[in-house]
Formats: sequence, structure tokens, C-alpha cells
Amino acid sequence: MSEQQAKPRVLVADDERVIADTLAIILNQAGFDATAVYSGEKAVEMAQILRPDMLISDVIMTDLNGIDAAIQIRAMLPDCKILLFSRPGRHRRSPRPGARPGPRVRNPRQARPPSGSARPPAQLGSDLSGLRPSPPASMFCAKRAAWTASPSAADTM
Repeated sequence: MSEQQAKPRVLVADDERVIADTLAIILNQAGFDATAVYSGEKAVEMAQILRPDMLISDVIMTDLNGIDAAIQIRAMLPDCKILLFSRPGRHRRSPRPGARPGPRVRNPRQARPPSGSARPPAQLGSDLSGLRPSPPASMFCAKRAAWTASPSAADTM
């Protein structure tokens, strides 16, 4: 990366400090300008100041969840790339009293056909054969090279 070319700015938001800090350290060592924040509200506040190229955020946070923070940040910064993550099996109580939890999303490979379906379960897999598991974390570094060279090239990966 040349001296004139700015490092991509990444804002990392997670209410678990060790995760946010560790990810920011890894990204800084990989050539990004990463900053860690520990809440959704702080992510929105810092996005106004830092104007990041990318937001990496946990979905489940206690004050302002990652989805709502991402929506607010996207409204401010429409070109900001957004990556939301959450650990499987991570359960917390809803931060709003009386709020009902959302529906649980099941793995489509484990899904049962809807009742009254004309297709037997054996044929269900044929429609899902094109699904791939999520790319490993190392793909993020591979995308960085394309992203820094051309933002549109990273979108095609």
C-alpha cells in the first residue's frame, strides 16, 4: 500500500470488549485502520466522527442492537460496507422489558417441508444443493486486497 493510499477504516462494534479489541488488533495488523467500540449507540456516534469504510458488528448487544445500529449508520454513510455477526447458541434476554423474542431461523438443510407439501422430503435437498457454508474468516483478508484496489471488485467476490 502506497503512502498516498489511505488505509480502509473499519469500525468494530461488540459489547464483549475482548472480542471487539481482538478483532480490531487483528485488522490493524492486517493493514486496516480499525477502531473498537462496545455498544451499538457508541458505534453510531463514532461512525459520525470516523466515517468508516466498513462496520463489523455483533447483532446482539444490550443497548442498541447491531441491526438497528447498522441501519442508522447506513443512512448516514450509504457507501459503508456492513458485516453483522453473532455466535451460534448465544442467548440473551431482550433488553426491552416485555419484548418477545423473534422467530428462530433454522438451517435450511434441516428444514421440514411445509405441511401439505406435494414434494417428498427426499427431493428437498435437490433445491438446496447450491448452498455453500459461510466462507472462513480468512476470506475477509482475501477480499481486502480486492476491496482496497476497487470497491466494486470486492462486491463480486
